[in-house]
Amino acid sequence: MVIKNLLNKNIIKIKFIKIIILIKKNNNKIYITKYINNLINIKILNNKLNNNINIIIYKIYNKNIIIHIIYLYKNNNINNNIKLIIKKNNYINIIEEHIDINKKKKKYINYKLNIIIKKNVKLNYFKIINLNKKSIFINKKNIKIKKKSIFNKYIFLINSKKIKIKNIINLYKNSHININGIYIIKKKIKIYYKIHIIHNKCNSKSYQKYKNIILSNGIIKIITIITILKKSYNSIIYLENNNLCFNKPNLIFTKPQLNIKNKKSNCKHKITINSINKKIYFYLSTRSLNTYKIKKILYIIFINDIINKIKNKIIKKYIYKIIIKKYK
Repeated sequence: MVIKNLLNKNIIKIKFIKIIILIKKNNNKIYITKYINNLINIKILNNKLNNNINIIIYKIYNKNIIIHIIYLYKNNNINNNIKLIIKKNNYINIIEEHIDINKKKKKYINYKLNIIIKKNVKLNYFKIINLNKKSIFINKKNIKIKKKSIFNKYIFLINSKKIKIKNIINLYKNSHININGIYIIKKKIKIYYKIHIIHNKCNSKSYQKYKNIILSNGIIKIITIITILKKSYNSIIYLENNNLCFNKPNLIFTKPQLNIKNKKSNCKHKITINSINKKIYFYLSTRSLNTYKIKKILYIIFINDIINKIKNKIIKKYIYKIIIKKYK
């Protein structure tokens, strides 16, 4: 019933192509919505012996199409390998969403993803981790971005007991990566995020902006390593990490590391840790707003600049609803 509801919901109106992957210990099952007027050329290979799934996207014939990949987790201990290959000359919107079927059970999820982006591709990639409070999610990701390609990545870490993510990203000639992240930390949630971006060739750009919202006690560690090799002249790097504390967190740890081997590059980084300003809080309270509404307004203002960067209105509404629900 869960899968049928996900398949049938709003397909015609918003042109979603849903790829629902029901992940089990020994046998993955894949459900795909019918293609809308054959606007997409895609191949999915499932190896049942080692739980490997290969998704190859050859061509998208309509820029408004959204590929929504939903991972449904049923068993407790899961190890899964996913490979996503995007062929050259494409413009693609992908939502990757991780959901629990049994919300009460503890789960250990080890999820490996390899992404290969060929020449002249623009990929808008939205990752949503929305598991139960008992789940442990471990993600290892390797990404290769070939020349003249742009990768816009949005990460939304909303719910899980422990989230551990390690990324290695390789940039080649005239390739760009833009990473925007919203991390919501609630009671006893632990987030460990490590990313290593390697600028291999000239004229490559990397932009990173993270918004961490600490609603109650939790731990967040963000380690960003950026390596600029000798051949990667005229590279541009920007890193920004903003933290808003509603309550006192157990630990906020940020560590930017720059390994620069080429002097002809431009690097900037910025880190801020803020709590709720008492003057703003007092001003809003005089406007007949209770504490819940005041915090909600500040919460929305803080994340709004990242959500406004999402150009696709359908994706923006979808993600906005999920984030607002999680505030409660």
